[in-house]
Amino acid sequence: MYAKEKQSKGGGFVKLFVSSVPKTATKEDIRFAFQEHGHVIEVALINDTRIGQRQGTTEFASAGYCFVKHATSDRAIHALHKKYTFPGGVGPIQVKYADGERERLGLAEYKLYVGSLNKQATEEEVEQVGHNLLFVYYLFKFKYA
Repeated sequence: MYAKEKQSKGGGFVKLFVSSVPKTATKEDIRFAFQEHGHVIEVALINDTRIGQRQGTTEFASAGYCFVKHATSDRAIHALHKKYTFPGGVGPIQVKYADGERERLGLAEYKLYVGSLNKQATEEEVEQVGHNLLFVYYLFKFKYA
């Protein structure tokens, strides 16, 4: 088990977005790949309706991505992201939290890009600038709240 593995807080699952899924993949294929890394609650395979219409059939092919509701998150992401290729796939799948999941689970990270730094600036100096910016932000919020 991974030391950083997160058991889902929000409803007993985490929603993962999976891309680079081959058009021939089925829900069973996806479930099989993910179940080795924790309990799979649901697979929502997004279909491309245009493929079936072009072929004159009612069958639909995968649109190349899906959503997986999974009981744990980090384990599946670490094991499969850019490491697993479905049979018939052209490259490894990409697995990440679906939009809004990190926030829902309280795992959100906020990053600030600071450009045009002096090449001689030390890590401590950059850290101090970041600390000062954060303090000013909160001061501004409290002043006008």
